[in-house]
Amino acid sequence: MERYTVDRIEDGIVVLEKEDLTHIELPASDFDFSIKEGNVLLFENGRFTVDEAYESERRRRIFSKQKNIFKNK
Repeated sequence: MERYTVDRIEDGIVVLEKEDLTHIELPASDFDFSIKEGNVLLFENGRFTVDEAYESERRRRIFSKQKNIFKNK
């Protein structure tokens, strides 16, 4: 299992960032579901799926960090 983040979507090309910060580019037509920038995708058994649980946890951690930053200013 590999985890990717949708870095950006430009001109029908999806740029995915791996956990090691390398990038791969795939045609948007390779995905049979709707994706958007910031989605976390799992690649397993030759298929991509959205990792909604990981996305939710990541958003919670980021929100918590932002809250702490603005609280301290």
